[in-house]
Amino acid sequence: MHSITFTRSAVFTLVAMLSGGAFAQSKAPGNWPMPTGCYARSYSADHLAKHPQQVVQKIAVKFGTWERSPVAGLQVIAANQGLARENNQGGQYFAMGSECFVEPWPDGMGATLGWICLSATNSGGIFLSRFDDETLVFRTKQFVMGESENPLGMLDLAEVPDQWVTYKLRKADDAQCVDWEG
Repeated sequence: MHSITFTRSAVFTLVAMLSGGAFAQSKAPGNWPMPTGCYARSYSADHLAKHPQQVVQKIAVKFGTWERSPVAGLQVIAANQGLARENNQGGQYFAMGSECFVEPWPDGMGATLGWICLSATNSGGIFLSRFDDETLVFRTKQFVMGESENPLGMLDLAEVPDQWVTYKLRKADDAQCVDWEG
């Protein structure tokens, strides 16, 4: 009798091959493969005024692979309001690379298993709730960007510490995910 063992990448490849064009449509939580390319959003002054606790003025997420593993690069310009303002981080730039995995999700997230990209600070992750060729929706709690040694400190993407927040970004040209600081 022969035993067959699948690696994680083999399973993803198999799922992608079997699904065919199914992922050209909207992807429900937990679906594969992971999104690719750039998603971004700049929040208007009107939006920020309606959400005074929001800490993000501009955000971009670029998905790709590094050493054959799925990754996401996040960039944020902090809004000059909420906790970002209290911490003197308004207008400041934060960037972070993030490894992405298919993992069990917490209760109430809409799926039992799905993509999560973890913060390099081991503080939390972004849960990819929905993604397609136009939109990326993710939820997060305790996803902290930055380093404690940095004079700017660390920026939590949540509007209220330890509370869930949802971000909705649009598919964007890769130029919108180029290093904003450089």
